[in-house]
Amino acid sequence: MRLYRDPDAPGRLDFDRGLYERIAKTDRKQLVHTHVVPIRSGYAWQVKAGSVVRLLTVEGPQVCDLNLWNMNNPRERFWAARTRQLQGAHVTTFDRLWSCL
Repeated sequence: MRLYRDPDAPGRLDFDRGLYERIAKTDRKQLVHTHVVPIRSGYAWQVKAGSVVRLLTVEGPQVCDLNLWNMNNPRERFWAARTRQLQGAHVTTFDRLWSCL
C-alpha cells in the first residue's frame, strides 16, 4: 500500500493542529451518550455537527467495521480506501477520516 502522507512535509494534507487540540479538550465537553456494542452485533446513531465521537476497545484487541454517512446527504459517506491512502491503515490521533465528496 502506498501512503501519500509524509509527516515531515504534509503539504496539502496539513491542517490546523491547534483546532483539533481545542476540540479534543474534555473539560468543556459533556458526555451525552455511551453504548457498548456486543460481539457480532452492530449499532447506529445520529451525531450532530460539532460533536466529538470516541470509539474505544474495552475488552482488549478488537476489530470493527465503521460506516459513516452525512445525515443530510446520504451520497456523502466515509471513504475507507482514501483514508488508508492518505492517513495509513491504522488511524491515530490527529488523523482525519475522508469522505467520498
